Amino acid sequence: MVIFDPYFDPRDPEHVRNPYATYARLRAEAPVHHSPLGFWIISRYDDVMELLRDPRGSREMHQWSEAYEQSHAAAGPAWEQFVIDQVQFMDPPNHTRQRKLVAKAFTPMAIDANRPRVDQIVRELLDAAPGRLDVVEELARPLPYRIISEMLGVPWDDPRLEPEWITMIVRGLSTLVTDDDMRNARDALVGITDLFHDVIEDHRRRPRNDLMSALISAEEEGDRLSTNELFALSINLLVGGSETTMNLIASALYSLMRFPDQLDRLRHHPALMRNAVEEFLRFESPAQFQSRTATQPIVVGDVTIPPRQTIYLCLGSANHDENRWERPDQLDIDRGELQHMAFGYGIHHCLGASLARLETTVAVQALVALHGLELVGPEPEWGGAAALSQRGLKHLHVSWN
Repeated sequence: MVIFDPYFDPRDPEHVRNPYATYARLRAEAPVHHSPLGFWIISRYDDVMELLRDPRGSREMHQWSEAYEQSHAAAGPAWEQFVIDQVQFMDPPNHTRQRKLVAKAFTPMAIDANRPRVDQIVRELLDAAPGRLDVVEELARPLPYRIISEMLGVPWDDPRLEPEWITMIVRGLSTLVTDDDMRNARDALVGITDLFHDVIEDHRRRPRNDLMSALISAEEEGDRLSTNELFALSINLLVGGSETTMNLIASALYSLMRFPDQLDRLRHHPALMRNAVEEFLRFESPAQFQSRTATQPIVVGDVTIPPRQTIYLCLGSANHDENRWERPDQLDIDRGELQHMAFGYGIHHCLGASLARLETTVAVQALVALHGLELVGPEPEWGGAAALSQRGLKHLHVSWN
């Protein structure tokens, strides 16, 4: 009899290529798994959902997690303050306060107002391609980056903004990092903060009708964002509004091309697009994990997780749990009751989820409408600098007539 050793390294190339076989074995044999890498992995849908809602799981990992403190020692005080001021790493009441101040800028009406501009940019990017395209680098990366930059009043082509800074910061927010990763993240933060200093000061002098001015003027019961909070939130929106949506757009198209019957169905029934986007999110969740840190002992099944331990809630595994979904490893754009957790759940549900859905809808609609669309060039490869927490393709080459 073969005994399953539940140890796995999320950085292993085979796992990055296809994590779902490992997830299935974890759900079956080690659903509450303590990794020798220093964190706990929760893999079943019901357990992940429960812990996403459990107030004993803190997001303020800079205060609680031994693993985070040890791995981020090289980042220095500027990075530590940046993490402290991140709304995504706050617990109530600080999280509730800042989320209320920001929420007005992310209403469905405010997000949908960007649709004409999203349409225009997608058309421009496709018109610039001579019947052949790397979807990742020539559409999925520039589209969300340009949209969130314009919303924030940041010139998307500003020569002071280094594209790799975004990936460096995403990598720095992970747990399995090296000293070099953290030094790179720190340097990227310094550079991007200098840029945002100029942008914010310009908006204070000359307010305009954009997201940055809305954040500066956001007020609730006499409360406003502090300068540090405004910097942290602006950087978070630029980073989060670029990386995750890039991965979602590219993986959505690749999923359709892996399941040509679903591609044909979407072409003939475009009204299914809204449901299809939810299935893309479930099938290849761009964020594979969300982290929590136990503030008290937490019992999951017959296992007790001690305080100050990092917990990785495996969204990618939960969204493929066979006890929740029929045929979870099959793409099905007609699938109903899609209560996936690709954007998290509860009070920390992704603030930019509506914008990511909008951009993915417009981009995928335009791509599937291309005649003779097919994969070309090298085999698509999963991975990237932020592969632990983010699931994305390095490249996706396609051509059309």
